[in-house]
Amino acid sequence: MCVECKKSQREKEKVKTGILRDERKKLRIEEADRKKNERHQNFLDSKLNSKEKAIVDYARKCLTQMYQKPSKYRESYQLPDEVKEKENGYTQRELNDYLAWLRPSWQTKRKWHVDHIIPLAKLVKMGVTELYVLNSLDNLQLLTPTANLKKGANLQMSQDKIDEFISRQTNTRWEAEGYEAPLGLYNPSERIKTIVDSEAERIYVSLFLSLKRTKFQMKATKKTVIKAIIKDMWNSGSYVYNQINGPSEVDLMNFYERSGGHYSEGVMYLLYEGYPPLKKIISNSKKYSDFKYKDDSRLYFERQIRTCDVVAKRYFVEQILQSSSLKEKGFLRRLF
Repeated sequence: MCVECKKSQREKEKVKTGILRDERKKLRIEEADRKKNERHQNFLDSKLNSKEKAIVDYARKCLTQMYQKPSKYRESYQLPDEVKEKENGYTQRELNDYLAWLRPSWQTKRKWHVDHIIPLAKLVKMGVTELYVLNSLDNLQLLTPTANLKKGANLQMSQDKIDEFISRQTNTRWEAEGYEAPLGLYNPSERIKTIVDSEAERIYVSLFLSLKRTKFQMKATKKTVIKAIIKDMWNSGSYVYNQINGPSEVDLMNFYERSGGHYSEGVMYLLYEGYPPLKKIISNSKKYSDFKYKDDSRLYFERQIRTCDVVAKRYFVEQILQSSSLKEKGFLRRLF
């Protein structure tokens, strides 16, 4: 082969190699773009929308408030105990007993993180929005802070096991309380209001049935009583009368004795206003306005408190507080 032919052949091979190199580069770029788009699409599919985020936050709040001590900075975020227990399907004591069974050192100086085995976002993305499934005891575990941060939202469980877990939880609920249609996406605020209203109605019926076995009477209207029950629920004060068979007379008397007359709202104040012996006690005793001096009024009502029952104590406490508007005795009057 002559020199010119070899040169021509090398040029052709060079051009051919360049074309192949460009084609391989183009294919690599296309493959990288395809993988990038696939990862981005998977991220978008796993990303929660605003309604799903609200349900995840609601589920986390219903759980953490059952084992964390309430903070003075977060009092407005405290949910009623009736809502948390109805949504989760267990009481605060049952949750703490279960966590203590998992780790005997639970609630000691060592810090534990309560973690969801199946992440909340995963279940909500699958359409599961019932809190008795999301916060099921079978879905909870205790991890150290380091282990929890390392785990993150990773899940080492097959899809079949996840489906089996969901089916087991829903079937257990259906057998216990009857069939319930799936909730789907919902507004947590509206659901809280619905549960509070239904629980207040239930407590109202139970309270009136139990009051028939006591000497207490409720003279307020149903609307007023339910409004007071809802207020007590949000203030964590409904535990006194929210019992399985309603409160007994001993339970109510114990509350009045512990409070010492320092209560000004809610159902217990309505019961105080409708207390039958109270009218007779008021008619047989003086008022703070019958006294000229503060010391005389206070001394009289303190003496009455020692002889009255625990419910009527509220009336005399009010009279003592109102006595602060009376005159002070002079130096000579205090001596004699």
